[in-house]
Amino acid sequence: MDCTHLHFLEGRASPAVRNLISQHARRVWEIARNPENCLEMSIHWLRVFEGARVYSVMLGRSGGSDAGGYRLSDGIITDHHFLAVGAERALFDPTAGQFRADGLPALDRYLVHDGRSFAEWRISEEAGGPPTFVEPAPPRRLPGQRA
Repeated sequence: MDCTHLHFLEGRASPAVRNLISQHARRVWEIARNPENCLEMSIHWLRVFEGARVYSVMLGRSGGSDAGGYRLSDGIITDHHFLAVGAERALFDPTAGQFRADGLPALDRYLVHDGRSFAEWRISEEAGGPPTFVEPAPPRRLPGQRA
């Protein structure tokens, strides 16, 4: 079974990022409750990239934001999550297949939480220098919660 049929990975992604996705696609697919859920799949993939110490950040709609997501051809913006991965900050959408009927994925249709396009976000990020891997914070425990 091809577990990458829903994926869109931008062409600028490094061979190392491509290989990492290829190596982990089946495992991520198998542990997912709903492989077409963009939030769930983005979280699973963040864990894969963090485990491999590869830069990754989840983008799209976040918190109370109404601006991020994916803009369909009719102009409607859907609630959607996706990732920027690797030193090249390539766009990786593990659930892009849901938009197949609306044409091929287009970078200008991906919007970050403040309404900018993914391409605009990446330009501003690149102006700040190369990305570095940030060790994820350990999960916080609630009072009375056991380890």
